[in-house]
Amino acid sequence: AGLGELAERLAAEEKLSRVEALFESRKSGISTFAQRQKDYLRERETEFKEIIDILTRAMVVMDSDNRDYNHNILEQSQRIEAITHLDDIKRLKQALMLEVDNMRETVREKESRDVAKIESLSKQVAVLNTELQSARTESERDGLTGVFNRRTFDRFLGELVEKNTVKAQDFALLMIDIDHFKRINDSYGHPVGDSVLAAVANKCRQSIRGEDFLARYGGEEFAIILPGASLRNAVKKGRQICQTIAATRYL
Repeated sequence: AGLGELAERLAAEEKLSRVEALFESRKSGISTFAQRQKDYLRERETEFKEIIDILTRAMVVMDSDNRDYNHNILEQSQRIEAITHLDDIKRLKQALMLEVDNMRETVREKESRDVAKIESLSKQVAVLNTELQSARTESERDGLTGVFNRRTFDRFLGELVEKNTVKAQDFALLMIDIDHFKRINDSYGHPVGDSVLAAVANKCRQSIRGEDFLARYGGEEFAIILPGASLRNAVKKGRQICQTIAATRYL
């Protein structure tokens, strides 16, 4: 019984040692991923603050300009009211025409300023929209390989399944896993392993159609969704991808 307990203890310690070694080998990658996610959230927060700041400043400027415009109109209306007290018809007519011209010029200047401000605001918002769209695209992609990430895959597959509850349509799902990938990281280092992952993703991308969906499922695993593909065609495509990847030299 004593030898059995000792053997179990040694086996447990050996297993724990392997777990610790695995954690140490992956710790750097986990830390880098966490920092990348933290930086991404910080950038998105900054962008939203910029949008709020632009809109707030625009509202303040427009409000101030409107107050000035209303004040000018009020002053002109008061001058027109004063003109009506003139006894000389000719002077009254000339004064009224002058004030009408002044009022027209005030309106034209206001319209011109409004157009310029709206154009400026539209350009700023357009730039931020472009940046947000780029950020949204980045959030859907895997940072290393450039293909879709797991979260986007889950959403795409869920939407596809939901559509099939309304109208049935064939689609196939291929799961790809790189054999013995840990050996590559252990033997050549994680940078080389990352290059292999990117190369495999590129080979998969080159092997599928434009309407097909490629995502990094996790680690060295990839997933491909083939809308409209039959089982026979999916098997054929899977073998073709495997042959292409196997025939490629990566190191």
